[in-house]
Amino acid sequence: MFSLIMILYMIYYPPHLKFLSPSPPSSSSSSSVSSVDTDANRASLESQPLITPRVVPKGKTRARQWQTSVVLSWLAVVHFLITFLTTLFLLLTFPPSPSPFPSPNPNPSPIPSPSPTTPTRSKPVTQWALFLGLTSAVLCSLQYLPQILLTYRSKLVGALSIPMMCIQTPGAVLMVTSIAVREGTDWTSWGTFAVAGICQGVLLVMCLVWRKRQRKLGIDDFGNLVKGGGRGGRNGDVDALSIASEGRDSGTGRRGGRG
Repeated sequence: MFSLIMILYMIYYPPHLKFLSPSPPSSSSSSSVSSVDTDANRASLESQPLITPRVVPKGKTRARQWQTSVVLSWLAVVHFLITFLTTLFLLLTFPPSPSPFPSPNPNPSPIPSPSPTTPTRSKPVTQWALFLGLTSAVLCSLQYLPQILLTYRSKLVGALSIPMMCIQTPGAVLMVTSIAVREGTDWTSWGTFAVAGICQGVLLVMCLVWRKRQRKLGIDDFGNLVKGGGRGGRNGDVDALSIASEGRDSGTGRRGGRG
């Protein structure tokens, strides 16, 4: 599900937010260009060859948030390939141990007991599973940190769904409890869900606080002024406008702030 969300995020990312908008030309430079003599321009054009090589413009500067999204997407793809290939290699090289259940064959062949000095063949698979459990818990916490920082700095709910988090946060608690009470499970089995539930709870509380603040200021989840909402007076409009501009700047990664 998270992979599908990442793919849809990269496909439908707003095109106008991928690159930094170029700064408009200054009035002095435009006036100096318009004041150039037309005869001089005509002479310079005549001196140039009729067929000129096409000049490919340099690439645009990517916005900070889009650049971060591209880098993290490539890291996710590389991580998936390494994990998939390593898991496949271990499963093919180290087959699982024989089943402890009796064989349906009436004359089963006896299974030789392994020697104490012989290493268990499934030990690398167990170690790899432990490593995946630890890395999944770390990556799960890291995936929420950028969103938590962005929501905290912008002081806006944005595109986050409060009802979804109201369902996911208690669901994470039930998931952790159901796995932890099972026999033979350790913390690596439910640690990922616990970290995800804590991060979702932090986002939920933060969004509830910002939603209440937005209603007082008369702005929506993206910082736009709501007609007839918020505190009256000029100060309320100024506060709302400043919060809206700060939220957009932190979300799009533009340079220079509000200017």
